[in-house]
Amino acid sequence: PLETPKLRLEVIGDSITSGEGGSGAGEEMTWNSFCFNAVDNYTYMAAKELGAVYNCISQSGWGVFCSWEGNEQQAIPLYYEQVCGLLNGERNKQLGAMEKWDFQKFQPDVIVAIGGGSPIDAAKAMWAFYEYPEVTFEQLCTPFSFPKLRQKAKFVAIPSTSGTATEVTAFSVITDYAKGIKYPLADFEITPDVAIVDPQLVESLPIKQVAYTGMDALTHAIEAYVSTLNSPFTDPLAIKAIEMVLDYLPQSYKCDMDAREQMHYAQCLAGQAFSNALLGIVHSMAHKTGAAFSTGHIPHGCANAIYLPYVIKYNAHEPEAMHRYADIARRVGLGGTSEKAQVNALIAKIEEFNRAMNIPKTLQEFGVKEDEFKEKLSSIAELAVGDACTGSNPRSITPEQMEKLFTCTYYGTEVDF
Repeated sequence: PLETPKLRLEVIGDSITSGEGGSGAGEEMTWNSFCFNAVDNYTYMAAKELGAVYNCISQSGWGVFCSWEGNEQQAIPLYYEQVCGLLNGERNKQLGAMEKWDFQKFQPDVIVAIGGGSPIDAAKAMWAFYEYPEVTFEQLCTPFSFPKLRQKAKFVAIPSTSGTATEVTAFSVITDYAKGIKYPLADFEITPDVAIVDPQLVESLPIKQVAYTGMDALTHAIEAYVSTLNSPFTDPLAIKAIEMVLDYLPQSYKCDMDAREQMHYAQCLAGQAFSNALLGIVHSMAHKTGAAFSTGHIPHGCANAIYLPYVIKYNAHEPEAMHRYADIARRVGLGGTSEKAQVNALIAKIEEFNRAMNIPKTLQEFGVKEDEFKEKLSSIAELAVGDACTGSNPRSITPEQMEKLFTCTYYGTEVDF
């Protein structure tokens, strides 16, 4: 009889050298220290159960190729310079790193992406390059234009942050630092086959990341609820996610682990909502400014938190959008006897959350230089209007209006147009 071929798993994610006895760069990694990481236990158990050959690419730049022969375990450290540059946010300076990397050397049947939004999103794009080596990044940037995937591999996502929900969405965001632009990729082909949403993985999340990712989740849910593509199927997911974020984010920020668990579930609900209803111009603005300024990267969740109150004020000039925002306020028990008052109460609640978690109110407060902001304003406004998320915003916007809106977010002035 023919020998059954071994399943091959490719794992992309955050550093795997954590835990007792974790090894440093250049040192031989021991299996015991490797398995101390809870995430790696998942992949270890899955691979061993399947009798799989297992390859891991970590954010630290070290990969481990493991194979099981009877009771023997072998671990050989490997270094992938191009993937290291891609997955480590601070060192991710070239989009080309992702395009150069391919899985042809390993030929996995299953790709397991572990970590926050960046490594999982990167893995989604690399999945496409693996299955279609001839495809270009420019082709993938056209919304809903991915070729049919799963010809070679299935995809498993394990999030270690509570915000992006990329583990259940049809989206990926890839940053080109050379151009200072974030590109949203959109296609249902890149929705993972399996998502493992385990709250234990976010117990040690730094509070700044709790704040940013939590506000990202809130933005997802609110934008999905007011999107032009909202539906009776997405509304319950969005509303429940909003309720949970408002209930649990403050305590999660204070390191209440029960609340942090609920936030991990809330962000997943929000992801399911926006993956079907899509988003709006809060995300358009965040995508086009996150890597645009020399003063440093604006974390995605932080950018969303800054822009959200201003965008609500802009969108609320559209009657249907005002009604939807007011409905959110009513559903979560905020005050107000008129729709305008209810919208203002929702904005006030968001601003209260931002203050409590030390999130800046304006781009100027974040540290963006005024002269650079003015120099790039026209360009980022035009790019934001052309972003894939703009089409489902409840109120249309021109480049000139976008410039005015960005100006309000920089100086903290009133949105009266």
